[in-house]
Amino acid sequence: MLCVVFAWLALFAYAAAKGRNISLFSVFYNLPITLAFGALAFDLLNRALTLGWTRFFKHHERPDVLDDAPGPSPWYLRAGKPVVPGFTWGPAGESSQTAGATVLSGRDGPVLILDFHNYVMLIDPDTLLVWHQRHVEPGPSAPVVLRIFPVADLRRLEGELEELCGSMRRSGAPFISFSSPLCEFPVPTSDAGRGLRLSFPEQLRHVDELLILCHSSAVEESPPVDRSNLALLVAHPREGTYELFPQDWFNSARLDYGYQGVTRVARDPRTGRIHGEGTRISPFVLDDTLQNRW
Repeated sequence: MLCVVFAWLALFAYAAAKGRNISLFSVFYNLPITLAFGALAFDLLNRALTLGWTRFFKHHERPDVLDDAPGPSPWYLRAGKPVVPGFTWGPAGESSQTAGATVLSGRDGPVLILDFHNYVMLIDPDTLLVWHQRHVEPGPSAPVVLRIFPVADLRRLEGELEELCGSMRRSGAPFISFSSPLCEFPVPTSDAGRGLRLSFPEQLRHVDELLILCHSSAVEESPPVDRSNLALLVAHPREGTYELFPQDWFNSARLDYGYQGVTRVARDPRTGRIHGEGTRISPFVLDDTLQNRW
C-alpha cells in the first residue's frame, strides 16, 4: 500500500510540474507500472532515512579511502604512492623490454623493479609488502604470493635497466631485486565461500586486514570470454584467517573482460563498507555478502 501511495504522489507531482492532469483511472489502469514506480520510490526513501540524507546522496560517490588503496602496477604507482621515505617510483622506460615495468629508486639508484600487476603497500615505515598472482590456465588458480621487503635491506641494482628488465621477463619473474624478500608467503586461491585458517608470517601478524583481488578456480575454472572468476580475498593476519568471496555481480555481468576490470578496493572505516573502482566500470560498494553490489 505504501508503494502505491508513493507512486501516486510522485505521478501527481510530475503531472503538476508539467501542467498536465492525471486521473485516478489512469493510475489504476497502469497499476503494474504504478507499483514498480512506487516500490522504487519507497526503496529510495527508506535508504535515505537509513543512511541519513547526506550519506544517501554521497553513497555512490568515489570515497577518499580509495586514494591510498593499493592498485596494480604500473598504473597505480605512477602517482608516487605508496610513499617510501627516501625513494621514488618511476617508469623503467618505453622500449619493448622496459615498457610497463616500474622502478623504485633511492639516492644511489634503482633497488627494485616490478613487472605488471604487482600490488604494493607500506605495512610500516620500514617494510614493503608486495603481492602478485601468476596467471595459470587451465587448472587450479595460482596462489597470491605475499613478499615482504625491509626497505633498509634493498641494495642497488647493478646493470642497465634494459638488461635487467629483459632478464626479469625472460625468467617469468614478477620482480627483480638484488635483495631477497624477507619472506615469500603463498595464499591459496583454490577454495572459496568459507572461512579458512592460515598462519601468516610473523611480520604480518600486526595487520588487522588485507583486501586482495584475485582470480579463483573455485569460482570457475577457465571461464569463457563472457565470464570471469574474480574473487575478493579478505585476510585477517592477526587472527590467522582468510576467505575468498566470489564477485558474482562482476563475473556474470557479461562485460568485455579484456578491457574492463576491478583494480582496487578499500574498506571505509566510518561505515565498514567495502568500496571499489576499476577500468571502464563505475565505482561500486559491496553489500553484506561481499559478493554483490549494494
